[in-house]
Amino acid sequence: MSSRAKSSGSRPIPLVELQPSHLVEETSVDGHINGDDNVPLVLTSPNKRGGPATLAPEKAKKMATLLEWDGPHIVQYSAAKLFRHDFFIMRGTVFDLRQRFAWIQLVFLTLVSLVVAVYQVKVADVETGEAESDHWWDHLNSASTMVNNMVVFLLGFYTTQVINRWWDLRMALSGLHTSVRDVSLLTATYLSPVDAKPLREAMVRYCNVLHAMTFKLHNIEEDWSDLLEKRFLTEDEVSALKGVSSPTMTVCHWCSTLVVKAVAEKLLLVPESSVTLLQNGITSLRETTSRINTMVECQLPFPYVHLLTVIVKVALLTLAASQGQQAGSLYLRRHPTWIVFLALRLILMNFFYQGLLELQVILANPFQQHPAHFPRQTFIDRVERDTRTIIRHPELVPFSMSAVSHDQELRKRI
Repeated sequence: MSSRAKSSGSRPIPLVELQPSHLVEETSVDGHINGDDNVPLVLTSPNKRGGPATLAPEKAKKMATLLEWDGPHIVQYSAAKLFRHDFFIMRGTVFDLRQRFAWIQLVFLTLVSLVVAVYQVKVADVETGEAESDHWWDHLNSASTMVNNMVVFLLGFYTTQVINRWWDLRMALSGLHTSVRDVSLLTATYLSPVDAKPLREAMVRYCNVLHAMTFKLHNIEEDWSDLLEKRFLTEDEVSALKGVSSPTMTVCHWCSTLVVKAVAEKLLLVPESSVTLLQNGITSLRETTSRINTMVECQLPFPYVHLLTVIVKVALLTLAASQGQQAGSLYLRRHPTWIVFLALRLILMNFFYQGLLELQVILANPFQQHPAHFPRQTFIDRVERDTRTIIRHPELVPFSMSAVSHDQELRKRI
């Protein structure tokens, strides 16, 4: 089978010769074909001789960089480069300099260590570096070890919950993408491309509005102006949505009204009973957006997160005090090199523990503007491109629909 369908004269393209390359304009930037979130991108495609084809320069350039950005968001990253030598990057991570609290906390813990180290130097024997109160510090060191072991277990379980919650949100968003495309596909198939053109365009607009709203409703700093600029909504529609308690429910109602209008005006190419599939698609849109809203608004239980936070802070405080006592003893014993390792340990434990806690802050609502949040513009543009292509280019269908549109007998057979 050839990679490009062949036709002579006005002969329509047979279905067996139709290849995906006729329908797919380009491959999406996140490694999926035609916006399908579940189909991985094959980086090498066979050439005419059956061997692997060379990647395009732009694609090769993307693969050569660690991070691919879309505005403030990371679209994808190179795991190979990250694992090997590019792990010192800060932007978009829990070590970002803009995450100021971890640095402020480190300063506080350092001061605690310094106070304890000075106290140890004052009260300890100059020659041995030991003090009468060292047995109390032994108890503190044991308590610090016990609490830190507990923190390792609890933070591991907590991190798993945070990542699973984020993944569930990503899968729900993928389900929304699927529902938007399904409704657009059924609309393009069921409604006449000539008589129902305004209804087809409106249905696709509203589907894209629902998708964009999923990002906007969870970002309180935004308004509807960009939806006007992209012509997703008209000024009258924006005015109608203002003050509405559930904009997504309202837009779903508009979609259902368009289906009723198409049935009433006899603009369907299929029997009216088939409209149930289209209505089910709209219901799926409503259910998916509602699920996403519920997942974002429902946080991990407060008592659990509070208790975990207290345990982490106690672990860091006891660690800082223990490190200070050991640093004081090492100073008196003339072992300053080991003090550097103690300081490095305190720095790493502070950022590791606080970084794992900060995952909840970053990933609890991945629809906002953090670099690690969902690349909203990439998703919105991709879904819009996919849905509008099938609506605006009915000629992509490799056979004529005129007979289906006007022949009542053939309509019954379908």
